[in-house]
Amino acid sequence: MEEKADELYAYLKVFFASMLAFISPIQLNILAMTMLFTLNFMFGFAAAIRTGEGWNKKKVYHFFIEALAFFALILFMYGVGSFQGNPQETRYAVIMFCWVACWFYGTNIARNGAVAFKGSTLGRLFAFLYWVLSMKMVSKIPYLKEYLKQEYNN
Repeated sequence: MEEKADELYAYLKVFFASMLAFISPIQLNILAMTMLFTLNFMFGFAAAIRTGEGWNKKKVYHFFIEALAFFALILFMYGVGSFQGNPQETRYAVIMFCWVACWFYGTNIARNGAVAFKGSTLGRLFAFLYWVLSMKMVSKIPYLKEYLKQEYNN
């Protein structure tokens, strides 16, 4: 029985090593998005403390489900695109998807930072960043202004 367990363990190690090798072209994107999600979590928690909301298990659960869905989506995007024979275009699509996510989560981080540090210089800096990201950067990202207009009209 122990031999079978060791064999299964060896197969799992080979499987995970193969998966890590397969996604190595987008590993820096995955690392960057992990950092972004962590920062989003920390600033959201800081804003919740500042507003008196505190620890909310439902929000934490939602955060982890959202992060899991995001990473699954980019991994499947990369996998499907690579298997179709366009690894460079697929990598570019993943990078663009990550940049758009950076805008959405960056805007949320700036908003939460403005709330968490309200009344301080850092709070004013975050409020300014939120204003720039939500008002001025919209015109720089193709199709985003049109999408936001449509989203708010529905």
